[in-house]
Amino acid sequence: MIKKGNLRLLLMDIRYAVISWRFLLSIVLGAAICFFTLLFCGDYQSETIHKYILLHDRAQSFLAYIIGILPSALAFYDDIAHSNMRNIVGRIKLRNYIFSKTITAFLTTILAFTCGKMLFVTLHSIYNPVCLPESFSKLPDSLLYLDLAKEGHYLLYFLLSSLHKSFYCAVLCQIVMLFSICIQNVSVIFSIPIAIFYVVHFYINNKIQLEYLNLSKVFDGATRIWPLDSQNFLYALFIMFVCGFLVYRMTLKIFERKMYHE
Repeated sequence: MIKKGNLRLLLMDIRYAVISWRFLLSIVLGAAICFFTLLFCGDYQSETIHKYILLHDRAQSFLAYIIGILPSALAFYDDIAHSNMRNIVGRIKLRNYIFSKTITAFLTTILAFTCGKMLFVTLHSIYNPVCLPESFSKLPDSLLYLDLAKEGHYLLYFLLSSLHKSFYCAVLCQIVMLFSICIQNVSVIFSIPIAIFYVVHFYINNKIQLEYLNLSKVFDGATRIWPLDSQNFLYALFIMFVCGFLVYRMTLKIFERKMYHE
């Protein structure tokens, strides 16, 4: 159970993160990145669902991860850079502070990334059909959540697929926050998810042949690892929490060492 004081701190952090300019910018740029990526997709299909699926296979779409971590990735960096940490630790426990920032980062990153995708879907659908009858014959049956789209639940398809992909973004955000404790350089901090992305996608994937350990497939929102859509969604959610907990523990240890042993 979260104590009342901790809950108040968490709600305050979430409120400040959601009303910040970074959160709004993340959503707008997230949609803009999707339109930018379409420049590399060709124009042979104009319906929204086909274009949306093509975004998964383009390297430019990785920029959406960078944009998605904007709202909260610099939470620790800002407090350290402005020498607020001693004042903060004097008022609340360090563990509570880190826990609140971590949960806020998870929620706001997932929300910003998903909203950016949904904004793209909305804007693209204004001038283009959402789906054409012949589209499904050109899509692989193994695609996640495709049955929802075939049944006409397009909004739910886009929402679940975007949410699934946002889990990866949330993990990347927390890793960036971890590194920002020791690295006081914004350019270097935002290069970290790029490095992680390429190591995971082009090195680890070649070494690990098991799909359920392949993070790029677990989180891409399109690849079916388990038979049921619900199994794939819950598995991605589980992996996100496992990765998040491990990074949280590392963050706590590094922060304690930095604050109490320097």
